[in-house]
Amino acid sequence: MLSRTTGDKKERVQALYWLKIGVVETTEHIAVLLACHRTTVSRWLTIYREDGLEKLLEQKKSPGRPRLIPEEALESLKKELSEPEVFNSYGELQLWLKIFGELDLSYWTVYEWVHYRLKAKLKTPRPRHIKQIPGRI
Repeated sequence: MLSRTTGDKKERVQALYWLKIGVVETTEHIAVLLACHRTTVSRWLTIYREDGLEKLLEQKKSPGRPRLIPEEALESLKKELSEPEVFNSYGELQLWLKIFGELDLSYWTVYEWVHYRLKAKLKTPRPRHIKQIPGRI
């Protein structure tokens, strides 16, 4: 028999198993044993009869919301961030995305993407005093 890890898939397989070995005969009895509604069990059995076991156990995935930064813009952003000292602030980066990527993103969105998702830092050297001896840090 199939082994499943998610609860809803186990319930579906269990219902089919009980029908196969003859423990239950009605959808109402299965619904009582599984603590779900009889129309849910009826829907499962209809899917099984029409499309088979693979369709019954198919994992449905929602498409989700599209990303704010498309893949092409993300790749060019990674390339620009790999070069040292291109951007001095997240505001400059925001402006760059607006001009070259045609993306109008908020400051905090740009910060979140660069700092947390891309793990990049805008490194700028600290200002040095005129009288500082060269070579001494």
